Order: sequence, then structure tokens, then C-alpha cells
Amino acid sequence: MAQFQSKFIEVAPKLVCAGMPHLERFFQDIMDQGGEGIILRDPSCKYEHGRSHGYLKHKVVQLSYFIFLFVRPPPQNPS
Repeated sequence: MAQFQSKFIEVAPKLVCAGMPHLERFFQDIMDQGGEGIILRDPSCKYEHGRSHGYLKHKVVQLSYFIFLFVRPPPQNPS
């Protein structure tokens, strides 16, 4: 893999989580750098082709709420 280079793809290094404080710091570092989130892998799960239940996407979901207000124009006076 070391000889493969692309401006579009980068192989992420493997990092073993040392507990919740470590996970929270790492996640916040990624978010502070403009990242979208992290992928967590269950080390006891074997590789599966396609979607795998051994992976968990951890990201912040931002919800926006909008209130739409419709106002009727006042009736026109016939002249």
C-alpha cells in the first residue's frame, strides 16, 4: 500500500481505542479539523464483504428546524 498514492483516497491508520476518554478526545480532534466523524470497528468481528455489522459510524447529526409562517394579505377595498 505504501507505493499507492492518490489525491482522492488516503488509507487511515489503525488506532486501538484505550477507553471512552480516549475515544472522546480522538473524535473531538477529528471534528475540530473539519471531519465528519469516525468509524469504529469491533475487533472480534471477521471481515464481511459488503455491509458489515462490525462497523459503527460515529458522527454528529445536525438538525435544523424551520417555522413557516403564512400571512394573508389584507383584502383590497374596491374603489
